[in-house]
Order: sequence, then C-alpha cells, then structure tokens
Amino acid sequence: MFSSYSEHDYDIRSIYFGGGTPSLITDNNLTAIFETLDLHFDLSNVEQISIEATTVSINEEQVKRLQKFGINRISMGLQSTDDTYLKMLHTQGRYRDFLNAYSCCVNNGITNVNVDMMYRLPGQDTDHWRNTLEAVIGLGVPHISVYCLALLKGTKLYEQVYGNEFPIPLHDKYEIEFKKITREILNSNDYISNTLDEYSRPGHENLYNKYTLSGATIGIGAGVSCNSHGYAYDTVADVDQYIHIINSGKLPIKYGLKLTPLRLMSRYMTLFPYYKVADRVFFKNAFGYEIETVFGEIIDHLLEENYIVITPSGYALTIKGEAYAPYVSRCFWDAEQKTMAENLSLLGE
Repeated sequence: MFSSYSEHDYDIRSIYFGGGTPSLITDNNLTAIFETLDLHFDLSNVEQISIEATTVSINEEQVKRLQKFGINRISMGLQSTDDTYLKMLHTQGRYRDFLNAYSCCVNNGITNVNVDMMYRLPGQDTDHWRNTLEAVIGLGVPHISVYCLALLKGTKLYEQVYGNEFPIPLHDKYEIEFKKITREILNSNDYISNTLDEYSRPGHENLYNKYTLSGATIGIGAGVSCNSHGYAYDTVADVDQYIHIINSGKLPIKYGLKLTPLRLMSRYMTLFPYYKVADRVFFKNAFGYEIETVFGEIIDHLLEENYIVITPSGYALTIKGEAYAPYVSRCFWDAEQKTMAENLSLLGE
C-alpha cells in the first residue's frame, strides 16, 4: 500500500496516531511504523506528531518512551472533571488520573496537550459546563476540544438514559446556549477558535486539521478517511478484513470518489462549517471561480436563515450555524448533484 503513495512527492508536515489507544503500541511496532514511513516518505519537514491516549495509559515512563519517536503532542479524552459523569460515560479513568497524566506530560517536556471535553451530558446544565471549562482552563491546558454528547442506539448509556436510570440530556434547543458559553469562556482566556470543535492558545494548534483543509491526507489503517491521488476514499473498518485485503496485494478501499473540479469545490465548502470560515480569495485562487458563482443560491439561503454571515474575507458561521453545522455542510454536498454541475460543465467521469 505504501508503494502507491511513494509514487507521489508528498511534503509531510503532520503525523497523527488516532483511534483506540495508540499510545499502547509497543516500541517494536512503533519502530517498524517509523522505519516504514522513513522508507517511503521524506519526513524532514514534519512539524508535529500527535498521538491519542487515555488518561490511565499515560505515565512518566510512557511519556519518555513516546518522545524517543519524536512524538510531541498528546491528546487525551477527559470528557468531564466530574467523576459522576465519568462513571456514567463508562470511562476507564477518573479526574485524578487525568491530573496525574497531564502533570507527567508537562513535567517531562510534552507541553502541547489536547483535552477532549463533552457537554450536554445527562442532567448537566449550563452552569455545570461553565465550571467544567473553567477548571480545565485553570490547569493551563493549551488545547481544548469540545463535543456534544451523541446518544447512540445500542450503547449502554443510551439504554440507561431511556431506561430512566439517568436523566435525559437537555433538549437540542439548548445547543446554542452551550456554544455561546464555550466561545465566551475560551475566547476570554486567550484561546483561538481553530475549528468548530477545537480551541487552542497561540502556538498549540492541531496541525493535522490545519493541513487537512489545504493538502492531501494519507490514511493508513482500518476505518480511515483519506484525500489523495485525486480521490477521496475510506478504507474498510474491519481490522481482520483490512489485513486480509492487504495480504492479498490489493488496496483496502471501501468507498472512493474521484475529486473532479466541482467536487473539490464542494469538498472545500462542505468542510467550511468545520473550519467556520470560507475564504473568498483562497477559493478563487484554488478553483478559478467566485464562491457565489458556484454556490450563490445556497449562500443566499444560509444568509437569510442566519446560519452564516458575510465577513471581509468571505463567510463565517453564526452561533446558530455552529449549532447546526451538519445541516450547513449537507447543503453544499447537495449542490454537486444538482443543476450547477450541468451549468458549469465541470463534472468529469
């Protein structure tokens, strides 16, 4: 699989180890991974290597071990500073485990740490969320990612909530209020809004997300989304199936879409809600069209309904738009299936 990427001259800037608990990968396996990457890619320009970890998987020995491989950023899923909610979410660790893990990172030279936090938990009100954010900020955590709880059918928490064991989370109408509180508190404490979910202090951005918007994304492993070779594609999610396909000499692609010119424009605008801004100059330079020429009707609709606003550089999401970002994104995917494709004659085979 790597040989197919080696045919292209990629300027690798960021490496991200995600999914599960990759911090538990053995030294032998990490060595094999980096030796393989070195064989097929020029890694001399890599600025950031991130790895995801649980709060109970990080200790002083682990931090030093990861540093040997050039890993300089760790992302941990804390979710809440309240142990009541951590038990409810069935997380492995408790708040004290995070405090210990965070101290191990900072005291041993990895100061670029992200913490995932979750809001609209069962029974949680806006005051509790405010206090949670302030507690994490008080620790000096430089990067905070915030996500709304998604109650998925089939999960234990879903059954517990709708079995009346736990309170039902606040209604969707409170989403805008949670978003407002998040933005106000983090912005007032010198955090910059990098994406819909991510806030960081200057110099602590997640470079993986920064480069995803403007460059190719090479995905290695089961269940990843990629953007390279002129295609957007997903790999198969089942690990055993993934390995079997690789061993048979084939590419483990589940779904692929050729990125025609219109689809590239559509992809940029589909990602716009996640990055919160659409830059008019970038769009024109990258694609040769004005945003309004391609997506004028959709832009007018989103402006009229107060999902987006006009800015000096292009368009940005309103608080309402942030709360309904998936809808805004879908508006632009729908566009490539409709009349604009025919009018501009941009769709290829």
